[in-house]
Amino acid sequence: MNFEEKPYLREIELKREKIDNYDQFPFSIPAIKELDFIEFHPDVTFFVGENGAGNQR
Repeated sequence: MNFEEKPYLREIELKREKIDNYDQFPFSIPAIKELDFIEFHPDVTFFVGENGAGNQR
């Protein structure tokens, strides 16, 4: 199966024009603040965060 046939996340891009405040989570995190574009390998992708790190409002 080639990359085009796999229904997985291929890339993400930070749309800076839509961010109001870089002092707010998650944009205050240095790795996110400096992010422009991430392209993911078609076979292996991991997102890891500390317990409770998701969906903070």
